[in-house]
Amino acid sequence: MGLDTFAVVEKSDGSMVRAPDELFDGVLLICGVLAGSGASFRGKCYADVIEAATGVSLYTQHIPAAKVKEMAQNLSKVASVMPDCTHEGRDYDCWRCDTAHLKRWFQIAADNDFCVHGWW
Repeated sequence: MGLDTFAVVEKSDGSMVRAPDELFDGVLLICGVLAGSGASFRGKCYADVIEAATGVSLYTQHIPAAKVKEMAQNLSKVASVMPDCTHEGRDYDCWRCDTAHLKRWFQIAADNDFCVHGWW
């Protein structure tokens, strides 16, 4: 099953708007069907490592901003224990370089009080 993951701003009326891509400049994560630049990425490729590090599944339609902050803190702990990056023969394995970008993505989302929205 595919999964695209988006940083979103939750408005006071409960509606959501995609977060500005430019805030995520320099974050390099795998693209999805509708995701793949700045405020979004292909969640399927990172779902296992994120769940292992944070206890939260990306296969969740809405992750509130407070939980995103917790996830960012937990991801910062796991970056140093991932395998070195080789990218040879890899499918969806998440490596240390990816985890550093995930950590940065979630930290940007947390710093801006963004929620995370999953689409599959």
